[in-house]
Amino acid sequence: KNSLFQSLNSQRESVLNNLDVANRAYESAVVGYKNSVITTMELNYRQLNITKVNVPLVELEKNIILEQANLEYLVGEIN
Repeated sequence: KNSLFQSLNSQRESVLNNLDVANRAYESAVVGYKNSVITTMELNYRQLNITKVNVPLVELEKNIILEQANLEYLVGEIN
């Protein structure tokens, strides 16, 4: 079970890094949009990327919680 948690947490860290990159790209796009360097469509695309990264993050966090509950059940902490 420990290796499963490590794998899930590793995946979570990777997704969090991707989210950070997506957020920085969006912030940069906002500046570009304000300076008329990029279009509304490009700005919306950057915002969509943030949403696309958040979906697997939520899924991973759900899986981590479920695995923690399974482990607690197996060791008798949850009836």
